[in-house]
Amino acid sequence: MHFFSVSKINNINTIAKNSENLHKYYGLHSLSIIVPKKQLIEFKNFFNNLGLKDINLIPEEKYISLSEFNNIFEKVKEDLNIQNISNSRLGWYYQQALKLSFYLENAKYKKIVQIDSDTFIIKKIDFFRKNHSIIYFNPHEKCLHYKESCEDIFKLKIPNWKTCTSQIGSMTPLEYKFFVKKLSDYLPKENNENEPQWVSKIILKSVLKRNKTIEGALISDQDITGTNNILAGSKYFKNNQLLRWGLKAKLTHPQIKIASYLGFIHVTYEDWLIKDKEKFLSNSKFFLLILRTLLVFITKPKYTFLYPFWKKHLRKIILGK
Repeated sequence: MHFFSVSKINNINTIAKNSENLHKYYGLHSLSIIVPKKQLIEFKNFFNNLGLKDINLIPEEKYISLSEFNNIFEKVKEDLNIQNISNSRLGWYYQQALKLSFYLENAKYKKIVQIDSDTFIIKKIDFFRKNHSIIYFNPHEKCLHYKESCEDIFKLKIPNWKTCTSQIGSMTPLEYKFFVKKLSDYLPKENNENEPQWVSKIILKSVLKRNKTIEGALISDQDITGTNNILAGSKYFKNNQLLRWGLKAKLTHPQIKIASYLGFIHVTYEDWLIKDKEKFLSNSKFFLLILRTLLVFITKPKYTFLYPFWKKHLRKIILGK
């Protein structure tokens, strides 16, 4: 199995935990982490001290630098005659480009799995069946902006939308071939472009052409690859039971075991949500979190008639927001 993540130093402990669990559940595998060049030594020393010497660290600049990505942003903005917009969220879109660049470099010959750097798996996940990825839908979110970007890039309407943005993604060689064709149909690659430059232009063009801004999360690499994989022929679908929303402290080992037993497959520690990195969740708050998340899992997938009620009432009751 071949896994990868894109990360900054703030998620280093979660990556280490996930690496240990990948060894536990998958045995022999490879793990690559794309990191800022200036943090490369810090990552290397940290992993070496833990005995995690088989992690392949890749500087972001191998694919594309942030300054070059910004230049592409300025060029696309100019081509679309868009002026006076903020680039404060540019780094978030840069990460999307890095993830898709890794797929384009590696999925041609082998099956690739992407796991967000703030996420660790808590049980073995089946990512593939034969030559196709298993598609994991996220029952916690609707993500209409992601739907719109997929419709733009793949040039189709998606009537029964379910988001695939659930902290994990994958691609097979068969899906890679389809992906390259679809990206080329949307925006042909110029002779003087490499693949990271090309996919960066696609991301920025799609978002800016429709939204005239990059403020907010307006595109998702996991929905792009998930939609691609469905169109490439995957018939294998699952709802992803994950712990993320409302998780304001880390879980204890017994809590993780209980979550795994109840069917949850991974946990996400969002940096902006967990203020005290040393604090653990109390058992009472843990069981409330489990109850809330299971209620979402049961009610949310039936978007047609439940989503308006969810948005107005259930979201506040269940998630406290």
